[in-house]
Amino acid sequence: MSIKALARKLFPPTLRLRWKLWQRAAKDKRQTFHFATEKCSESVAAIFPFSLIETQPVLPGATLENKLQNLRIGAAQIQHIVIAPNEVFSFWKLVGNPSAKNGFTKSRSIINGKLEAETGGGLCQLSGIIYLLALKAGLQIIERHHHSIDIYKEAERFAPLGADATVAYGYKDLRLANHLLQSICFSFKIEPQQITATLHTQQALETKSISFSYEYCNNSVQVKTLCNGQLLFTNQYKKMLTAE
Repeated sequence: MSIKALARKLFPPTLRLRWKLWQRAAKDKRQTFHFATEKCSESVAAIFPFSLIETQPVLPGATLENKLQNLRIGAAQIQHIVIAPNEVFSFWKLVGNPSAKNGFTKSRSIINGKLEAETGGGLCQLSGIIYLLALKAGLQIIERHHHSIDIYKEAERFAPLGADATVAYGYKDLRLANHLLQSICFSFKIEPQQITATLHTQQALETKSISFSYEYCNNSVQVKTLCNGQLLFTNQYKKMLTAE
């Protein structure tokens, strides 16, 4: 039995989560930056007249309504939070615990390399579209995790492979630093068939050109993320030949 398997057996999930949350809180106390937490108290259109928009389809499925509910709840917590210069956006510090108590429902998610129903499932599309906007705006990516497995065929994708940002409460966060010389904020529109995310800015941005290149080998693919043709990241994905 591996050390990880033994740890999972000895320590229940709730205890492991508490430990992870404590570790993060302790580490965050040592940071010198501030997390964005305050909502815009005035008209967003008046303060932030410029915008960068990203739209993705929300794919149909057996748990579509649950996913839409999770997306709406998550988006509402992030909507119009002002990220001032040198402040940091943290997905989980804003969204909070994706529990049934907080209104989240079960939808599909990748857990330990398998597709399973999980409370809060589907939130990765929200974090992913934020991540893609952040890349295009030139925000600094402090923390981002890619999925371990690629479950989609090319015709089924709602975003390019490599444009994802998986999030797991207490374990994997999406964190962005605003090093622009202006405040920014996000807004969202969740519709039955698509999600639209908007990055609002006080001044016009020079949008970055984000592209992805792929190298396939057996049942895996190496993805290179390029910004204006320059390499940013390299990630490895295992291929799941059929999505369940």
